Amino acid sequence: MTELAGLVARRLCHDFAGPIGAISTALDLLEDENNPEIRGLIRDSARGLAASLRLYRVILSPSEAPLANHEARHLLADWVSARNSVALDWQVSGEHLAPARAATLLGLSLIACEALARGGTLTVGNDYVEADGPNLRLDRDVHDAIGGGTGALTPRAALARVVVANAGVDGQRVALSAVTQTLRLRVHNSGDAAT
Repeated sequence: MTELAGLVARRLCHDFAGPIGAISTALDLLEDENNPEIRGLIRDSARGLAASLRLYRVILSPSEAPLANHEARHLLADWVSARNSVALDWQVSGEHLAPARAATLLGLSLIACEALARGGTLTVGNDYVEADGPNLRLDRDVHDAIGGGTGALTPRAALARVVVANAGVDGQRVALSAVTQTLRLRVHNSGDAAT
C-alpha cells in the first residue's frame, strides 16, 4: 500500500508541476498588465505550490537514486522561502544523500517548520532537524504520531506518521525532544541508543 501511495503521489506531482510551471511562465509574459500586487501574489502562490509539490514528491516517493546535497537544500529553501520569518540553516555534509535519508530529513523539516508559528530558524544537520523560535508549537497529534502513537489520524499528523514509518522501513527511528523554544527531531539507526 505504501508503494502504491508513493507512486500515486509521484504521478500527481508530475502532473501538477507542468501546469504550475506554465502559469509562472505566462505570468512572466504579462509584465505589462496593470496591478502588480495581484500578479505578484499569483506568482508567489504558483512558486510556493510548485515548491511544495517538488518537496512532497521526494518525501512521499523517494527515487532509487541518491539526491544531491545542493538539490535537497534547494528544494527545502524554496519551500521555506514562502514562510515569512523562517531562516534555513542547512548543515548537511557530503555530496549526496541516500534517498531514504533525504526523504526523512526533508519530511522532518516540514514538520519542524510548521511548529515555527512566529518564525525562527530551521536547522538541518546530517541526523537531525531543529526548530528554534518564539511560541514554538507542535500539535499534540503530530507529537503522538512522531512518538509512534496510534491515536486518531488527522491531516496534520498524516505526514508525520508517513515520515516516521518510512524511516522505520529504512532501519531508522525518529526521536523527539523539546524545550521552551527548541524542537529537535533526531534520526537514529535502529540499533543506536537515543540521545
